[in-house]
Amino acid sequence: MLRSLVGSEMCIRDRAWRGYSGPANLYMHVPFCGMKCAFCSLFTTTAHDPRQHMRYVRALKRELTGVASFMGEVRLRTIHLGGGTPSVLAPEQIAELVDHARRTFDCEGVVEVALEGTPASFRGEYLDRLRHEAGVTAVSMGVQSFEQGDLVQMKRASDVGCSRAALQAAVEAGFKNVTVDLINGLPGQTAQVFLENLSTAVELGAKTLQVYPLEVRSRTRYGRQGVHNPVERVHSQQRLARNFLTSQGFVQRALPTFGRPPNQDDAHPGDNWQETMEFSGVPTIGIGAGARSLAPDRHYVADDYYAPKAPPVVLRRYYQSVERGESTALNVALLDRGQQLRRRALLSLLTTVGMDLVQLRSEFNELEEPLVLFGEELEALSEMGYLEEANEQRIVLNEDGIMASSGVCLLYTSDAADEEDSVDIGGRRIIKKKKKRTKRRRK
Repeated sequence: MLRSLVGSEMCIRDRAWRGYSGPANLYMHVPFCGMKCAFCSLFTTTAHDPRQHMRYVRALKRELTGVASFMGEVRLRTIHLGGGTPSVLAPEQIAELVDHARRTFDCEGVVEVALEGTPASFRGEYLDRLRHEAGVTAVSMGVQSFEQGDLVQMKRASDVGCSRAALQAAVEAGFKNVTVDLINGLPGQTAQVFLENLSTAVELGAKTLQVYPLEVRSRTRYGRQGVHNPVERVHSQQRLARNFLTSQGFVQRALPTFGRPPNQDDAHPGDNWQETMEFSGVPTIGIGAGARSLAPDRHYVADDYYAPKAPPVVLRRYYQSVERGESTALNVALLDRGQQLRRRALLSLLTTVGMDLVQLRSEFNELEEPLVLFGEELEALSEMGYLEEANEQRIVLNEDGIMASSGVCLLYTSDAADEEDSVDIGGRRIIKKKKKRTKRRRK
């Protein structure tokens, strides 16, 4: 199988989607940013201008058309523009991308068209045009903190007043969903400051909160500075977030995600809809430099994971690949049916809805019974006291289990992939999977 892939660069993307019919998410990555935050490890660049924006939008449309040409009848469930900072694009460019997606796929069942942005870019007229001209139904705002000192040490360009005004403007614009991203565990951040951040977001009307613990990556400014976020502080502040937000009527969907429930005046619950769809098994088509795709039997990214290149180099190669009609994928991980089942089981278990065993048995009926296949993992979770519900129909983590998501992920790790077990095909790397049993660590 791997050897047949080596014969053609095109096959990475094409074989992922050839003939696929069914539901899918669409993710479009826009890597342009006005600044590089101290915590950010994503594929972004601050070197851009309006001419490059135009070229990039054209490339996204061309890549999307190319991917769609290999697919069957696809019904989009979500459209998400992420980054980077997609809101650096003009409203008419956002509209151009969304309209192209609607012309390319069946979008009758789309539950959300979402756009990420910074507070500095979300102003009244811009937001109105996003909603009425581009058809954007949800905005996600990377606030990270409402404390000025936090913003300064994160190297954020906006100030607290800007963040407050942007959130108020987004709520008043009438989007179905307004999400605020906050970070816990920032250097010097006290529990009181973190609680005030949560309170401010709630008071100003955010419908969904994404509360992420600070992860210090080696390639970030924080990583180079040796910043450390102790796990005890992470858990303490995540519990603080859970207790406060649930007291305010929010429902926890997954470890970082809290949303307002639907009511008689608003039937659209707060949630990270694309992530929820992914966790329930809907594949994601990723478009753009740095985008990741979650196809049914493989994951691939348009970036070099093992040997990261400077953004201008990656963008140049991306443009060349799109213009030649070639695949933009650089790293690919292939998943057999057992690995697909394990992925589905793990992702569903990380939500407060839990693992639907009835659905898994139906979808993977040729494989071993999930309760038998995951017997050791479930036994360990039970011994740790992490299970809320465990029966023939469903497995659900309790609050402590959700809090320990990272450890749960390690329990369900199956076949390892590393650089030595991959095949390079002209700069594009196929990651092979190998069986590897690791000793399970129990608390």
